[in-house]
Amino acid sequence: MPFPLEKETVSLIRRAVRYFKLFKTPIIWFCIIIGLAIGYKLVPVVILSNMKPPAAAVSAIPALEEEWADELRAIGTITATKAITIAPEVNGTVTGIHFESGTPIKDGDKIISLNDSAERADLDRYLAQLEITKLTLERSKKLSTQKVESKADFDQKKANMDQAQAFVDQAKATIAKKNITAPFSGILGIRKVNLGDYLQAGTPVVTLTNDDHLFVNFTIAERFADKIKTGQTIYFTVDAMGNQEFEGNITSIDPQISQDIRNVSIQATAENKEGKLKSGMFGTIRVVLSDKKPTITVPETAIEYGLYGSSVYIVDQTDPNNMVVKKSFIKTGANRKGRVAVLSGLAKDDLVVTAGQLKLNNGAAVNLSDDPVPAIPETTPKP
Repeated sequence: MPFPLEKETVSLIRRAVRYFKLFKTPIIWFCIIIGLAIGYKLVPVVILSNMKPPAAAVSAIPALEEEWADELRAIGTITATKAITIAPEVNGTVTGIHFESGTPIKDGDKIISLNDSAERADLDRYLAQLEITKLTLERSKKLSTQKVESKADFDQKKANMDQAQAFVDQAKATIAKKNITAPFSGILGIRKVNLGDYLQAGTPVVTLTNDDHLFVNFTIAERFADKIKTGQTIYFTVDAMGNQEFEGNITSIDPQISQDIRNVSIQATAENKEGKLKSGMFGTIRVVLSDKKPTITVPETAIEYGLYGSSVYIVDQTDPNNMVVKKSFIKTGANRKGRVAVLSGLAKDDLVVTAGQLKLNNGAAVNLSDDPVPAIPETTPKP
């Protein structure tokens, strides 16, 4: 006779079999649907993961070996060797303006006149006094020769004549100060006074500039001080003249280093033969420090600057039908006319990518584009 527990177990099994027969078909269909859904999502992922990305089209050129010299670069200011502001030394009212703004003027030409009528009247009086003292001295000289007049009287009359001459000279000097002339030839600026203005001594009237010869003033870091010598040639450009380069020579080196920024002040002189340079311009200056030596260079567009350093993509042409790129970290040097010196990490004739780097990663497949390589700008574009 079976135990109660066995009866209950048999009942449960029968019930389960009955339920299974009842729900077998829905369960099978449910499993099929779930499988199809998983396959629908999974199969494309597997297919795509096994697909190779298409080769990226890039432009590339070989790294060159060029002859470059070590150079020092700086920013400087160009000033004329002769540049002043014309101003009167004495007070007075403007009675004559003898120039037009922006016109050339020669050494000694009159620029401006102040009212000197009082000084001229004084001059006439002093001249008359001088004439009297001269006649008196001449008579005294004859009397002194005849022993009629003492030498002391003669000396007093001579002193009177000298004093009268001094008054004349003083009046002439004051008149000259009220008739201002150009101390050298040059170009006048824009006048700042008008006819009838009363000017105090030192009031600016106009600027006078002769820019035939120029100073080029710049500073360098103290670590380069021993590499700069007087007589060295400098080359400089200004924004207004684009890439045209001008030359000058170092003529003065400040013997003291600035205490605030630890720089050395340098002054060079340059000829302004064509008159293209203007006083006050900023210049980009380079000083050649050594002889030329072989240097690996690449276009600036080939270099990626990142947090961990500079890098380039080198095209591996071992298999022409399956070219890939390799990312190489490099150490860069000077930058000149759109090209950058590479001190390490690159060899001559390595094919470096110059356009299309944004879609690349290390080991990516590439095709070399037939499109012409964009021209390399010689200077950094300015806004």
